Amino acid sequence: MDTTRSQPYQYTRLQSELQFRYLVLQPGTRGDTLECSLVESSLHDTTSTYEAISYVWGSSVRDREILCDGKALNITTNLFEVLQTFRLPDKPRSLWADSICINQNDVIERAEQVAIMGKIFSTADQVLVHVGRDDNGQAELAKSLIEDVGTMVEEVIQTLGDPIPWNLFPNGKAEDPLVTDPRWYAMQTLFQQPWFRRGWVVQETALARDVRLYWDHTQLHWHKMLSTAFWLAYKAPFKITGKYEISCPRAHMDHYYTRHERIARAFLGQINTTPYTLIECVNHSRNLEVTDRRDKIYAMMHLPYLDPDTRYVPIVDYSSSVEDVLKNYAAEHVRQTKTPEVLDYVTHTAETLHIMERSWVPRWHGVSETNWPMQSIRHLQRSTLQSHSGQPEYPRVDGNILRVRGVIFDPVVFSSETLHDYHPATLSEAMMAMLQQIWTLVESTTPDPYEQGWRLEVFLRVVILNIYQDDPVSWFQSAATVFFTLAKIGINTGLNKTPPWALRSTPKEPDLFYMRVGDVLFKSRVILTQRGYIGIAPLETRVGDICAIVFGCRTPCILREADAEGAYLYVGSMYMPGKTMTDILGDDGTSLGIDVNILGTEKSKDWVEWDDVEEQWINLL
Repeated sequence: MDTTRSQPYQYTRLQSELQFRYLVLQPGTRGDTLECSLVESSLHDTTSTYEAISYVWGSSVRDREILCDGKALNITTNLFEVLQTFRLPDKPRSLWADSICINQNDVIERAEQVAIMGKIFSTADQVLVHVGRDDNGQAELAKSLIEDVGTMVEEVIQTLGDPIPWNLFPNGKAEDPLVTDPRWYAMQTLFQQPWFRRGWVVQETALARDVRLYWDHTQLHWHKMLSTAFWLAYKAPFKITGKYEISCPRAHMDHYYTRHERIARAFLGQINTTPYTLIECVNHSRNLEVTDRRDKIYAMMHLPYLDPDTRYVPIVDYSSSVEDVLKNYAAEHVRQTKTPEVLDYVTHTAETLHIMERSWVPRWHGVSETNWPMQSIRHLQRSTLQSHSGQPEYPRVDGNILRVRGVIFDPVVFSSETLHDYHPATLSEAMMAMLQQIWTLVESTTPDPYEQGWRLEVFLRVVILNIYQDDPVSWFQSAATVFFTLAKIGINTGLNKTPPWALRSTPKEPDLFYMRVGDVLFKSRVILTQRGYIGIAPLETRVGDICAIVFGCRTPCILREADAEGAYLYVGSMYMPGKTMTDILGDDGTSLGIDVNILGTEKSKDWVEWDDVEEQWINLL
């Protein structure tokens, strides 16, 4: 390499906030030196054509060298391999890759480029996705399975009519040959690739005119991959989902069904298709990784399916601290929406809860960090909890304090151990040991706030967050085994009413029910209140914490008295049914059982009857 080439490449400052760079990659074959040039363009320039690359940064160490305009430019190993994959053998290729096209050492430029990132990806000819390397030769197997399942989904949807009735796609059958197909291992390996854990890629693909998906050098069908993911998430038999850990991030599923109405109607209930706010999208992607935690927000703010009525786009600011960016976003969200909705998205670790300030600010830790499963409840519980009068009183931010209106109604008198604390030989034994221990305590506790005889039914609904899995017949057979086992325990065994679903079901292996309970109790605690209410609360909940309802939130919550007089820390959302049950009737008018209502909803404003509880202003630190 001559002395000219060995000189390091120097970026020149972009002249306006609408300018950006793309690279022109020179042709070559594997082993040839990577050579490119950087071209400045503008969002107003409709003649510039390029393809945007969506990839994984990997290590931040820039240990590979390419030639850029004849000068040495160091890049990461991951980007080096991606450029080799997408380099053409016979002609130049215009590409956009953030690590090269943005001067990462210029904080001001980085903020300006992030602010127009949505436009950069939406105006690209197409987005080239590189999910990672195929070291074990699984890509071709995954490709063929995606083709088979994706084609099956398309063919079934064609038979469902137009418009498709909601949630009409049939459940997969246990005898289907797909159940025993060994290619599911390749699918599992695909979704374990690091690209699927990256936060920025959600926006990068959602904004794309077209997506080309590559696993190493193998191209997979993007749309069929996502329709396969839908089938797995909503209709696949338990024998597949119970054996393999195959999960496409929720954020990718969101943008796919907003663009494909027939998929949405076939697989989902109508309640699932309301537009998302930015805060919901940030929450759905909370498990995804970003290098800079400020990007938890910035990486989602240009998604094309945000609700236009609630679109608040924050100013990109990398000069402020992470804590200030999160707090400022939360405070502005409260002011813009005039609701305390931010509280629905707060989760804590032991460390963040002990900071003793800004406990009401979402920090967007991953579920694996906070161990909290309430995401599904928020998605299903679309209405908010209101005061007795129904008249709104808007929350206010005063410095670091959030003032909200609500009721504080009951202390926690029991907080269970987690499933991690049980060590029998099998998971099923751990589940039953835990449920028996907790139910024995609950069953012997007075008072009982629920309608007479239904406390066991309420208990079983609580420990699954009232969300069923798999087909109804298999589910109720599994749940019936657990119901009849627990019904024999305690001092009030004769008082438990047997729900119609249990009477109609032949008890079978309880593993399906246990798996759902495990999803909940690995990540949270069963609590019991002084008035006898049963709930599921955050992992950090302890005896002496206080149950509350904040008007404008979707679920009740747990508070903790703070050192400052009259102030509380916000521990997190909880799931707790009220005392009022709703009869479920079949088409012929016969009873199918009862359903529960979340405490604080219109059908369960229980606090109105309590003389010692009043609606009040609550100060959250």
